[in-house]
Amino acid sequence: MYKYFVFITLLVLMLVGCTPTNDDTKQREQTDLEQFTAYVDDAAQLFQTNVELGITEEADVVTLEDISYETKDGLVTKVTKQIEPLPLHVLTQYDVANNTYALDERYTLSWSTTNNTITSLHVTRNSETLKQHVYAMPLKQRVGHLIVTGFEGTSVTPALQEAVEQHFLSNVILFSKNITSHAQLLQLSEQFHALEHADPLWLSIDEEGGNVSRLPDELATIPTAAELASRYSVDTVQQIAEQIGKALRHYGIQVDYAPVLDVNSNTQNPVIGTRSFSSDPEVVANYALAFHRGLSAASIVSAGKHFPGHGDTNVDSHLALPVIKKTIDELNSVELVPFRRAISENVPMLMIGHLLVSAMDGAQPASISKAVITDFLRTELAYNGIVVTDDVTMEALDLPISTIAVQTIQAGSDLVLIGHGLDKALEAQQAIIEAVERGDLSEQRVNRSVMRILSEKRKHGEATVTHFSVQQWNDELTQLLKQ
Repeated sequence: MYKYFVFITLLVLMLVGCTPTNDDTKQREQTDLEQFTAYVDDAAQLFQTNVELGITEEADVVTLEDISYETKDGLVTKVTKQIEPLPLHVLTQYDVANNTYALDERYTLSWSTTNNTITSLHVTRNSETLKQHVYAMPLKQRVGHLIVTGFEGTSVTPALQEAVEQHFLSNVILFSKNITSHAQLLQLSEQFHALEHADPLWLSIDEEGGNVSRLPDELATIPTAAELASRYSVDTVQQIAEQIGKALRHYGIQVDYAPVLDVNSNTQNPVIGTRSFSSDPEVVANYALAFHRGLSAASIVSAGKHFPGHGDTNVDSHLALPVIKKTIDELNSVELVPFRRAISENVPMLMIGHLLVSAMDGAQPASISKAVITDFLRTELAYNGIVVTDDVTMEALDLPISTIAVQTIQAGSDLVLIGHGLDKALEAQQAIIEAVERGDLSEQRVNRSVMRILSEKRKHGEATVTHFSVQQWNDELTQLLKQ
């Protein structure tokens, strides 16, 4: 009897020890949920890092064990991840509808099951990728994104309307000739942004302050870069630039071809001078990047210029081609200092100058040189932002506009700036199209630039023109200039 009692007691103790308690069950369920969540995060991250924005094609995605891809038109649309089986109860923490779960507005999660366990996860993109959007465009529309055009007039002319709506030119630069007053600029911008278009339009301007200022005369005068650096702190200059950016944004202008990153190292320079912040490269970098940060705070795309440095020239590139004979070491110690800093701070756009820099390319001007744009700026300096040319209607480039347009895109530029003449802009567009059709320029080269431009445009969205008080803006700027 005693032995039987001992046996029963031991059996009970064993059964009690082997039976999960409520706490054990909850702990296991929590562990399962954490594991499932980790799998979901991994799958979504894999999709984002490999095919987000559609920039990576199927052949380029990372090949991992237990991962497979589905494609459409050569683009990855779905990622499947095999997982260690997990019980279905993990889904109770998710808002499941029709056996799917919305990760966010871009991705949907679904799963496959066997014997009431989840065996694989599927992440599907809900909307078209940027690459799909670009590849679906007619070539003419894609090339329209690569052109910045000027125009004649102070309102949207029939010619400008046709260029935007029929020829898909989506970027316009404004000069003083296009601006007569505060009210007129607001009206012009409203007209422009009301034109029929598929992707955001860009209005751009040269607003450096000093002699290079296009804002309406009603707005208070902005000092030159040299005066800003000599009179004000870096923080104050950033606030001044933000005030400039606020006005541009009110006017529906999204891009400012500023700040000047050139170092004013040549007293005989006929074109830079007080447009530069200083003859000291570190001072230039500090103040120019403060100017950039101010513009960025107002949601303006800044464009540092004129790479690789226009400061040590005695020729105006509006009239002829300047030649820079410095060695790479000399350029690195002066001219390139502000540009390297700009790249490290992710300045979204850099303007290429019409300069013959013999240490980089002794034959071709920088603005049409693959050695300068692709090999040096893109590869060696690792710049991934937008590259825009200086105005190709300047006299420095003694070539037809059609030739320049094709050569600069071949060299690695993204935007061809044609400041004067809608006809020239349309000529450039047609030349690029024909170069692609002949095989002289690859569609991949064009598409890469279009995606880079549209990615930046989407960050800022469509411009909104808003009426504002000029008096209040002037008062705020005046207070900053008193500091």
